[in-house]
Amino acid sequence: MQKLLAVASLVCPLVLVAGAVASDHGQAPPPPAPPLATALATSGATYLTDTDNENNAGTGVADGDMGAASTGCLFKSSSIHPIEFNIFVTGPLPTTSAVLLVETWDVDFSDGELDEVFFNNVSLGYATGANNQWSNTTFTLPLGLVVAGKNTVRMMVDQGTSGSWCTWIARGQLIIDGGAAATASCRTITTDKANYQWGEQVTVTVEADTTLPTQSVRIEANIKNSSNVIVAGSSRTVTITGTNNDPESFVLSLPASGGIETYTAEAIIFDAQTGAFQTTCSVNFQVGREAIPALGYAGLAALALLLAAAAAFVLRR
Repeated sequence: MQKLLAVASLVCPLVLVAGAVASDHGQAPPPPAPPLATALATSGATYLTDTDNENNAGTGVADGDMGAASTGCLFKSSSIHPIEFNIFVTGPLPTTSAVLLVETWDVDFSDGELDEVFFNNVSLGYATGANNQWSNTTFTLPLGLVVAGKNTVRMMVDQGTSGSWCTWIARGQLIIDGGAAATASCRTITTDKANYQWGEQVTVTVEADTTLPTQSVRIEANIKNSSNVIVAGSSRTVTITGTNNDPESFVLSLPASGGIETYTAEAIIFDAQTGAFQTTCSVNFQVGREAIPALGYAGLAALALLLAAAAAFVLRR
C-alpha cells in the first residue's frame, strides 16, 4: 500500500564498524510492525511506503521482501534479496531538505551487521538499530537525488563477510522540505543522571503532548554514541492526553566498555495509527567520565575559607 503523509524531518549520519561477533541465524521472525490505518489525505511533501511494490528486476511487481506485515527476517542468501521498494513523488521536488527514514528490524550494527542503503542507486551509508527491536534510521539526501515519480530504495543486507545477519524493512518515509506540522510534540526528554560509567543502565524519560484531546503514539527511545550510531533502544505504544503529565520511561543499557564519550538519548514519536513521524527530541550525557560532586552552600563556604587561608599564607611569605 502506498500512502502520502505529512511529517517532519530528522537527520542521522552513520559510520561503519567492522567485525561480526554474533548471528541472527535461528532467531524467531520479527513481530509485525505497528499497523497502518487508512491512508490520510495528501498533505505536505512526505511520502510513506509500507507494503512492497518492487522486485529485483525493477518491473514494479512486489516480491514480498518488505512491509509492515513482516513474514520473516531476510538474509542475503534469499532469492528475493536485496530488499527494494519504490516511493513515488507526485508533488514539488525538494528545495531546502530531503530526508529518508527507514524502519528496520534487529540491525546489530555495533556487532558488525552491515546493511547498506541506496537511494536511486546512490549509497547513503548503513542502517543502525537496537537488538531485536524496530529502529528508525534517517539519511539526509542531496536535493538533486530526489526525482519526480519513482524513487527506488534498496538495502543490501549483511555486506560483511559473515553471512549470518538478517533484517526486514517495515516502511520507508521520504520527507521533503520538512513536511507539515504534526499533532504530537515532545515537551521534555531527560536522563536520570548526567554522567554514567560503561555498562550502566540509563533511564530515559519522555513527556509527549498532543494538540488533540487524546492521541495514540509510538515512542521510540534510542541511545546513540558520538557517531550517531544506535547502540540501544526500545519502543512502546501509549495514549497521550492533551498537555497532561503522562511521562514514559525507558531503561536502556550502555555498552560494556569504552573511553570518555558524549552520548545522546533520543526520542522519536510516531502516530500509532498511521505510522507517520511526528517529532523528535534529544539530550546529551557523558559516559566514562567521573561525576563532579556538587559542593552545596557548606562546601562552597569551606572552599572560600581554604582559598582565603592560602592567599594569606602567600602574602605573608
